[in-house]
Amino acid sequence: MECAIKRTPATAKHARLRSRIRDFVLYCAIGIAVALFAIGYGVHEARTDSQARGFPVKWLGLFIMTGLLLYFAIRAYRGVADRGRFWRLITIFGAGHFIAAWLVLTRVQGVTLGDFAIATIPEYFILMAYLERFMNARRPANPSR
Repeated sequence: MECAIKRTPATAKHARLRSRIRDFVLYCAIGIAVALFAIGYGVHEARTDSQARGFPVKWLGLFIMTGLLLYFAIRAYRGVADRGRFWRLITIFGAGHFIAAWLVLTRVQGVTLGDFAIATIPEYFILMAYLERFMNARRPANPSR
């Protein structure tokens, strides 16, 4: 069955422009959400009178590096980001990631953002190998190639 809309260079250019605008709006929304969270947290800290001020760096590092890790994975697999299988795999990996990180971070006291940066590098390659393996799991191997 053929597509009713014939792709011409003009329609392809329009689709790319729409994708770029959508991505820009999404990036702006994420940035605004992060800024609002930071401002809201600052206002909350200023209003409370607790002696134990501050958000623990280890949890902040976990959220920042996990966000970057997932951002790079989604960007690398942008072509299949509309498939449910991709999002299920990301969700499974993210759940395992947060469980493992929670187990480690609740037992370790001194963690810096540099530790997270170092740990994110191998984790990125593990995530990419995981996605590559399971995104291509349904494709039959072609022995003639």
